[in-house]
Amino acid sequence: MAVKLNANLPRGDGNGLAVVESDMIRDMKAFRVCISIVDCVETVTKADTGELIPKARIRRIEVVPDEYLQLAERIMRAALDKRLKAGQMSWGDELEAELAEAFPEVNPQTGEE
Repeated sequence: MAVKLNANLPRGDGNGLAVVESDMIRDMKAFRVCISIVDCVETVTKADTGELIPKARIRRIEVVPDEYLQLAERIMRAALDKRLKAGQMSWGDELEAELAEAFPEVNPQTGEE
């Protein structure tokens, strides 16, 4: 199954990305670590297969403050580890490189800054 993402961000105070808007313009390639709340806004049925595809809607998104990046990395690694083990997949170099870029101040071996 492939979850699709609704292209719209929440309006008003649900969109915490506004606090990094100018940073994103200055450095478009830098990673920003966020936490979000999602639900299913709709489902689409593929006519040829009958497959139901949910479309996730971001209800709230917030940028993780720097002082919580260490905690966010631990949560991200735990969630990835659980999902990858369930699918019997292994960590790849590309995933480790993405995590290192997203959490540059955190040592992946110790989890400390």
